[in-house]
Amino acid sequence: NFNRVEGPIDGDFIRKAELRDLKNLLTVTENAFTRSRFHRDPRIGSVIGERIKAAWIENNLMYRQHCETYIYQDVQLKKILGYVSMIRTKSSISIDLIAVSRESRGKGIGSKLILMCKQLASISNLDLFVGTQTDNPSNSLYLKLGFVQDSQYFVFHDIDKIGA
Repeated sequence: NFNRVEGPIDGDFIRKAELRDLKNLLTVTENAFTRSRFHRDPRIGSVIGERIKAAWIENNLMYRQHCETYIYQDVQLKKILGYVSMIRTKSSISIDLIAVSRESRGKGIGSKLILMCKQLASISNLDLFVGTQTDNPSNSLYLKLGFVQDSQYFVFHDIDKIGA
């Protein structure tokens, strides 16, 4: 496990998230997923899509067993700029959710978070997976960092109870 990993920008670092970080994680989450399958589904919409993603990171941090969340933090501003949430099993690590604040994109933060996941998987002798949408703009980043598409499947939303 990593508790603190120096980041690419002087004074910034990656550390394991704590419960006290939840409010800031939710702030990053608010604007990070405008292109998710939930946000783009007109039957669900952005308001419910944002609630889904907020509940997702909250559950990962507070309740989900075998889930580890790491944050990328600007030390001077005392601000979380991004995070990655991973699910660890006996044989693998899966990147479950990754987000970088809109104003911090393009600065290598997502790459550093993914590379930290790769390093953690390597030293733990575990396979590393990521599940994402086929049209996710971040797919080029995953490919650049050595991931290959292994499989593809479809997810269908049963919306009868959404928003009820």
